[in-house]
Amino acid sequence: MRLRPVIMTALSTLVGALPLILAAGAGSESRILLGTVIFSGVLMTTIMTLFVVPVVYDLMARHTGSPEAVSRKLDDMQSQRTRDNSSDNSATVAGPESGA
Repeated sequence: MRLRPVIMTALSTLVGALPLILAAGAGSESRILLGTVIFSGVLMTTIMTLFVVPVVYDLMARHTGSPEAVSRKLDDMQSQRTRDNSSDNSATVAGPESGA
């Protein structure tokens, strides 16, 4: 994971939103609201990127196998289906002939 670029980008955006939050004068009410939304949004997404997403990924990865294991399982299922279909076809073909 690239921690330094994520922290630097988030920090620069957060510092850039501070003048909006600390605004005074004409139109400051709308700037304060906009700055608060930017600041809290970037802060929350950074926290989620650094902590929540890796934890959820780890929880999901525990219940999955390697790509090779999944591939082997799919191959086994496909070969079993092929065997089942061939035995069903031979039973239906042999059934009417043996009854005649």
